[in-house]
Amino acid sequence: EEVVESHPASEGWRIIVFTHAPPMGAGLRVLQKNHVVNGCCWLNHSSGDITKKYIDLVRKHRSIKAWFSGHFHLGQDYEDSITFPAGNNRGACTFVQTAVMRSGTTR
Repeated sequence: EEVVESHPASEGWRIIVFTHAPPMGAGLRVLQKNHVVNGCCWLNHSSGDITKKYIDLVRKHRSIKAWFSGHFHLGQDYEDSITFPAGNNRGACTFVQTAVMRSGTTR
């Protein structure tokens, strides 16, 4: 939070975020059954206020331009591997699934 607060879009800052799992609200394909028992997935398998915290940061801070994650071990050869959520969900951010890098699964 301190980083995005101190680097506003109005001053020309562009922030790229890298996390293991995507935040809820990113619009990326989600495989909820696969990793529910793993502690690294709380960004998109939690509920309550903590779930909304990260997408709310994206909505509030237009300096966040891209958010990359790879939690689901999926390739990039499906429609919702790169998303631009509609409405107020995305702020100025593009969300990208970057899990599998091999022939036939990358763009």
